[in-house]
Amino acid sequence: MRQVLTACIVDDGDEVKAALSDGRVLFAADVRALAGKLVAAGVAIDNAHCADWREGGIAPTAGQAIALQVAMRRRLALAPDRQRSRTLLFLDFDGVLHPFAMPPDAAQLFCHLPRLEGVLRDFPEVQVVISSTWRESRSLAELAALFSPDIACRIIGVSPVIAIHSLADASAVRYREIVQFLEGQDEEAPIKWIALDDDADLFPPHCPNLIQCIDAFGSAEEAQLRQAL
Repeated sequence: MRQVLTACIVDDGDEVKAALSDGRVLFAADVRALAGKLVAAGVAIDNAHCADWREGGIAPTAGQAIALQVAMRRRLALAPDRQRSRTLLFLDFDGVLHPFAMPPDAAQLFCHLPRLEGVLRDFPEVQVVISSTWRESRSLAELAALFSPDIACRIIGVSPVIAIHSLADASAVRYREIVQFLEGQDEEAPIKWIALDDDADLFPPHCPNLIQCIDAFGSAEEAQLRQAL
């Protein structure tokens, strides 16, 4: 029987290291660089865990742990032997995970997130990319921390931000940001994508990839998403 390879990750301050169950030790400048080495070594995501104080060294932060899982998932997704198609969900926040309001109603923030996470748990192959404007003021780790841990580790990135200098720049801008993200994916396998957004003006007319959330992510939108997946 093949032995399962596990890794224990420790932050030594100047670098992070992973002690493998076969005796090897991997070193890297940060958790993202370490993720590539772990994947290359054959460590599965579920078998890489961050040390706590009882195991010596400095325990990585929650943000580092999330960043490690995200980076490992991205590395696995880009592996040359992965030829099956991927499904990406481009996710807006305001008007989707909670009703759109200016200023936001703190009591309602992310009130529809449990419904979305329930759908994602039924489709574990789906990965998430944040397309919300929240990505402009928060890091990927901060955005992922808003989700349950089992969903946070499936958030692989954020879409790029296209600067708007004129009315023409604003035309279907979120769609163009998504296309730019997809063009940056270094793989031959086809990518299926879906966008959850409340603003259809950010997409071309009748965009087949868009599920418009009329009143945030309610039961009707859930049914559409399940059918699309």
